Parts: sequence; C-alpha cells; structure tokens
Amino acid sequence: MYLSSYLKQNNYSVNIIDLEVECESKLEHTLRESNCAIFGIGGATLLFPEVKRIARKIKSYDKNNIVIFGGPHATAVEKDVLRICSDIDIIVSGKGEETLKELLDYYYFRESNISKIQDQMSECRGLCC
Repeated sequence: MYLSSYLKQNNYSVNIIDLEVECESKLEHTLRESNCAIFGIGGATLLFPEVKRIARKIKSYDKNNIVIFGGPHATAVEKDVLRICSDIDIIVSGKGEETLKELLDYYYFRESNISKIQDQMSECRGLCC
C-alpha cells in the first residue's frame, strides 16, 4: 500500500487488487475494461507460484502488458525470478518507491516499448531487467 500512496502523491493513478482478499474476477474485469498497461505484483516466497500464475494471466490477455514484480522474494532472488518466469518483465528490489516512480516516468514520458526500457534502465539501482 505504501507504493500506491507514493505513486498517488506523484500524480499516478493506481488501482489495487488484493487477490488474497478480493475475487480474481476483479482482476479479469480490470484486464478487460481498463486501459492499464503496467501491472505490479508483490509477494513472498510462499506465494511465488501464485505470482507466476497471475503474471501469466496478465500476459495472456495482452502480451504487451508490462509485469513488474517486487517484494521479499523478488529482492532475494531477482535474477532467478526472471529466468523462471518469462511473464515477469522487470523486478523492483528493495525499497522500490523511487525506482518504481522512475520506471513509470520513463515509460510514460520517454519510451513505452518494454525491450527499450529494459535496455535503457538495466543499470538503474534497484531494478533488474
């Protein structure tokens, strides 16, 4: 929730779906009805199989959707996550507020192609592409 507040303070529109509490149909509705292009997923190691499934669902709806993963598991084994789950595009590790904002700024104000973002931002601290 802290990331959401930080992004809202920086004029980004944020929609949170907590799949531990809410029905998965809300995610499906968001995929169908919104113009979201970037999806953030957080989770601990125990939830990683669910994270992979959700990332796959997001990409199956539109392969151009960008999936960002953060949280304890992402921070601990970032390179492994990208190797294991090709549906995750970018890892934000550690305290990711500023890194995530920088990534969104880059996407919205400079370049929306994920491959170019990965190339240009691969050296950004806290980011693994």
